[in-house]
Amino acid sequence: MGLRLAAPEPALPEPVKAPDAEEGVPLPRDRSRLRTLKTNRTKYWGVALSEGFAKAPLHGTGAHGFGAIWLEHRDITEAAQDAHSLYIETAAELGIVGLLLLGAFLGGSGWAAVRRRGDPAVAGAIAAGTLFVVHAALDWDWEMPAVGLAFVALCAAILAADDDDRG
Repeated sequence: MGLRLAAPEPALPEPVKAPDAEEGVPLPRDRSRLRTLKTNRTKYWGVALSEGFAKAPLHGTGAHGFGAIWLEHRDITEAAQDAHSLYIETAAELGIVGLLLLGAFLGGSGWAAVRRRGDPAVAGAIAAGTLFVVHAALDWDWEMPAVGLAFVALCAAILAADDDDRG
């Protein structure tokens, strides 16, 4: 037995069984989950799009509404709070209005990045920002302040560099 340098892993509660729900893809409940490609994301996305966005396309279900519609409409027993996609969760919770606002932010930052693409000082921000935009389509870690705020700071740096050239 080796020396533990991290806090012990907390015991995770068993997911609540939904009526008439199947098991879905069995996922590990320990750290081995980080080494597998098994996922139930397509189930989350299906509920978010069919029960959230499709039923309220203009304004969505409201902030953090996915958790409620997942509990009501899921067909597997896994508990989930997030749709595991920035874009799909935005569509479900904030509708077209939220998607347009998100698109304006990402589009404006992206346009500034394209204009500054030859600047070596901005290249790292562009690479990291691109990685964030792609990864946010597949996972929920954009909700962690350390990740989301870092992306906003990168966008601000790109926009500031673009503004300096124009100013």
